Amino acid sequence: MSVPLTRLLRKNTPFVWTEEQQIAFDSLKKAITSDRIIAYPDFSETFVLATDASTTAIGAVLSQGEGHNEHPVAFASRALNPAEQRYSVTERELLAVVWACNHFQNYLLGQKFVLETDHIALTAALKLKDPTSRIGRWVIRLSEYSFEPRYRPGTQLRHADGLSRSRIASLHLLPFPTDLLKASQNIDPWIQNISKSPPEGTELIEGIWCRVIPIKGTDRIIYVPLMPSSLRDWLLQVCHSSEWAGHPGPAATEARVQRYGVWPKMNHHITQFVKACEVCQRPLAAYRGTVHNSTGYTPNYLTYGRELRLPDSPDWTKIQNRDLASSLRALQKVYPLVAQEINRMWDQREAAANHRRRPRYFQPGDRIYLRMMQPPKGTVKKYFCPWFGPYTVIQRLSEVTYQIEDTLHKRQIVHLARMKPAFSSQTQDEMGYTLFPIEKQRTNHQRDGDHVDTNETPPQDDMVFLPKIAEPAAEEAQSIRRCSSTTPVTTESTMSTVEPAVSSRYDLRPRTPINYKPFL
Repeated sequence: MSVPLTRLLRKNTPFVWTEEQQIAFDSLKKAITSDRIIAYPDFSETFVLATDASTTAIGAVLSQGEGHNEHPVAFASRALNPAEQRYSVTERELLAVVWACNHFQNYLLGQKFVLETDHIALTAALKLKDPTSRIGRWVIRLSEYSFEPRYRPGTQLRHADGLSRSRIASLHLLPFPTDLLKASQNIDPWIQNISKSPPEGTELIEGIWCRVIPIKGTDRIIYVPLMPSSLRDWLLQVCHSSEWAGHPGPAATEARVQRYGVWPKMNHHITQFVKACEVCQRPLAAYRGTVHNSTGYTPNYLTYGRELRLPDSPDWTKIQNRDLASSLRALQKVYPLVAQEINRMWDQREAAANHRRRPRYFQPGDRIYLRMMQPPKGTVKKYFCPWFGPYTVIQRLSEVTYQIEDTLHKRQIVHLARMKPAFSSQTQDEMGYTLFPIEKQRTNHQRDGDHVDTNETPPQDDMVFLPKIAEPAAEEAQSIRRCSSTTPVTTESTMSTVEPAVSSRYDLRPRTPINYKPFL
């Protein structure tokens, strides 16, 4: 608030009293004369000590009075050291009470006061009958004071809470000159004519002539001041050229200005102001002199037939002087090349966009899930699953539209973007397990005396050697052959012999027999 005034006290700074200093002076004078400042203590009244603690600091406010009549007497705060920052929440809150009582000892010792805190557990800790450890020592130190602990929510203890929090970054905001606006309206001819016979929609609100503007989509209204001519450029500077405005275009600037002031022909005024903005012209000039990727030429050359010369352009660049006819003929030759370059860029971007894109098609009878764009009423949006189904595709109507049917045989037409395939798990019958019987094959590993069935000999490269199995009986063998396509066969292995067996073909399987004898 006092920065414009203290800035004049700097060394080698000329003392120039401007409107900014006058506003700061008036604000300080108003703040000093208000009832919010520190009051003198009245020892006939009860003191109220409000404390609060954070992870980095503790704060306290000593005041008197209740409710809206409460006046601060003193403020105090300090930072916590690394050891104190590791205290628990209750210990930090109690530390704030002990430190505040010691700091305001001259006011509180011998006086009955009210201790306010936003930590409800602290009120119970202060009433412990047999306290121990650090909390016990602090409670003993507080026994020399006469106070009544009172819990107060943190939302009502903001003055002490603000002292215990870390300082935030400050923003230098330019206050709206309300008093200056009133004075400027009183001497502005346009507003003076309106004040004599106010039209419909114009009202005097707290000494300021305003236009009543309804808010779209609601039944609310706002009062926008009639801006005098002396403050219009200032308002445009704030809404367009300030640090937080970002130099928007005419339409965005007008939308922002209309929230703070209106005047006749403001659209034309705003357009001319934005057009004359030096900061806005610099990036446009740089853009107009930069070769565009889609055309291969600068926008300035395609518009005027010559390159743009900027203030930092080298002096050694020589430009051939040409008349208007030669410049037009040159542009006529360039335009077909630009069209080809634009088409080439279109093809390039289309190829890049379609590089990983795969078209999706659904056939009648396919099962799909359908995406619901909006959750039903009464549904928590956070837990809403947008995919419903599965549905059945009935007919393909176009490249991107399908007719689907739900389980209740209700049909609807949906877009392809809302559909995704529904995959169902296969059953045991659908998977079609194929089990082969174990057959015997004569090989070099076969011992003399083993029975060999020469009628069913599989190829040599499809054979894997397994331990010899016990020979089943005739009836059991016939039953095994009948069920071999669906039921696996379990036998007891014999460790002494090895028999080859047939398995399903697999391309990545080794093609040489594996002798399991050394491992048995």
